[in-house]
Amino acid sequence: MSTLPGAPDIASSAHASAMRRILAAILVTMFVSGLMSGVAEQRQMEEPVWWSLLSAFLLNFLTFCWFRLDRDARGLRRSMWANIAILLFGPVTILVYVLVSRPRGQKLRGLARLVGFFVLLVFAASLGMIAAAGIA
Repeated sequence: MSTLPGAPDIASSAHASAMRRILAAILVTMFVSGLMSGVAEQRQMEEPVWWSLLSAFLLNFLTFCWFRLDRDARGLRRSMWANIAILLFGPVTILVYVLVSRPRGQKLRGLARLVGFFVLLVFAASLGMIAAAGIA
């Protein structure tokens, strides 16, 4: 990965705040998804198709936004193929991207943060399901 000349430092970038908001929005989407799934399960019905489509779109869109901001903040060039891959194969592409984009010595830390975020996603969805059980 080549860095653009004069690329900003990720720690001092204005992108960092926007990236945190995007990650929070992904967590909220997973919580609501768990909530909707739990409510549907409690009522012994299928999850609404509109919600499945909307949540899939939101998760894809938010992941792409994070990817774009992270690449910009690191001063990395974006390719059309990377953009397509992130939309089609999100989790796998993010894993590869984190391993390739982080400098030597920070790859393991980036991977650990990614795994930690995936655990948070499962936790958020589980909390939504627990909240649905409390509602019903």
